[in-house]
Amino acid sequence: MLVFFSFSLPLSFWIGGGAGACVGVRRFLVHVFSAACLIASVFGLALADARNHPGETFRKWVPHANGRTFQSLALLLDLPGHRATLEEARMEAARVHALPRIREAVGDRSIDLLGHAQGVLLLNGLNWKPRPVFQGYTAYTPHLVGINAEHFRGPGAPAFVLLSPNVIDQRLPTSDDGLVLLEVLKSYRPVLVERGYALFARGPQTARAAPVAGRAHRLRAKCNERFSLPMMEGGVTVIQARIRHTFLGSLRGMLFRDALVQIDLFFEDGTQRRYRLIPGQIRSGIPVSPLPGDVAGIVGLACGDPTPRVQAAAIVVRPRDAWAFESDVPITVRTVPIPVHAR
Repeated sequence: MLVFFSFSLPLSFWIGGGAGACVGVRRFLVHVFSAACLIASVFGLALADARNHPGETFRKWVPHANGRTFQSLALLLDLPGHRATLEEARMEAARVHALPRIREAVGDRSIDLLGHAQGVLLLNGLNWKPRPVFQGYTAYTPHLVGINAEHFRGPGAPAFVLLSPNVIDQRLPTSDDGLVLLEVLKSYRPVLVERGYALFARGPQTARAAPVAGRAHRLRAKCNERFSLPMMEGGVTVIQARIRHTFLGSLRGMLFRDALVQIDLFFEDGTQRRYRLIPGQIRSGIPVSPLPGDVAGIVGLACGDPTPRVQAAAIVVRPRDAWAFESDVPITVRTVPIPVHAR
């Protein structure tokens, strides 16, 4: 961020002609400001490089930076050769990530992928039809989650969906596009599994699909307080929680970064797991029980396989971050019915 703003601010000023309109002391101050931004950019690059190469000194960083500069110039002077190198790399990646059975099943019909590995669709030459926010981890507000789910309810939904749990930052496996996953389980059926990807096909739609609903149980819990989930056979249990910031917590999130929020899940077999939470995602609703951790779990969920269910949960905030959140958390727990498919 330091590098971006230090470079873009003076650049936009010079491109916009603001520097040429300045004279005298103002022009001198513009040059001083530009030089300061350049120094800040170099300093930011050095910090980033030090993070990637710990133990190296600034004296060693300078020749590395020069080397990268000359490499970039060499690429510009040999663009056809560089393009050939990239094409070889693309062909090798296509070989490594080939999904021949999925290609045959999909043909030229539309497909989307839940997750952030959309390159697999492109490498296999599939007809990718992305949802509005096409990478799940970037749908981190109720509005963004909602428009993705609405897309899958409408006539523009893809004919196929490829699923593979690949969340980032130790997040809950179902947190990214959780409402979309519910729509897929409701309106799609599993077809096949290949190389860690589960292919789901959309069933016949006679009318615009209604939002996924279910029986709701409302409760209030405090941060770090365990609360029970209703144990109901069949369906998927969804948690909605309104994690509210204090004024200082909102200010911190705006100026720096949000405080860490996690969730503890307590399973009926006695195990316990902890995951990172994004407040905007769980405010929309996240499926938590049964909790599929891999492709086999997703297919098993769609086929009604017996899986240990979550019997309790807790919204976890570190003691040093307690000031950033209101302690009282309104929670809604829903059990959403989904169809069970034969294998």
